[in-house]
Amino acid sequence: KIGGVPTENLTLTSSARTVYIDDERQIPISRKEVDGQFDLRHGKRVGDLALDHCFTDMTLSDGRYSTTLTAPDGRAVEVWTDPNFAFQVLLTTREFVDDTGSATLAVAIEPQTAAVNAFNNKEGLHELRPGDDWTVKWGVVPTLEPAPKR
Repeated sequence: KIGGVPTENLTLTSSARTVYIDDERQIPISRKEVDGQFDLRHGKRVGDLALDHCFTDMTLSDGRYSTTLTAPDGRAVEVWTDPNFAFQVLLTTREFVDDTGSATLAVAIEPQTAAVNAFNNKEGLHELRPGDDWTVKWGVVPTLEPAPKR
């Protein structure tokens, strides 16, 4: 939820242009250009989505990637990452247990520095040797006030 807005009514927006397609065991077997429910570039209502997929080929804006959940009144939560996070898993589930103990719809935005199954497919895998370091940055930015009415 954002405020009192149910998760179903939030809009999920991501600039990803490619989605990984999984086999029946959820192992990625191919990549394809986003279309249909996978094309989130102009936003899609979370209640209309069924996602548990890895996405990539996001568009940089001001030197970072951004994925946003937005309420109809303009309140939002943005998850941003530096370019090291070239992948993201987007998940919707109706099995999240809320604070009342009831199952409800939830969405997860999971920044990734490598593709799903990277130990096997090597996509985005970054190896650190002893003594190496690697600095990556990500954050969450809330927009708490509704957009001004016009």
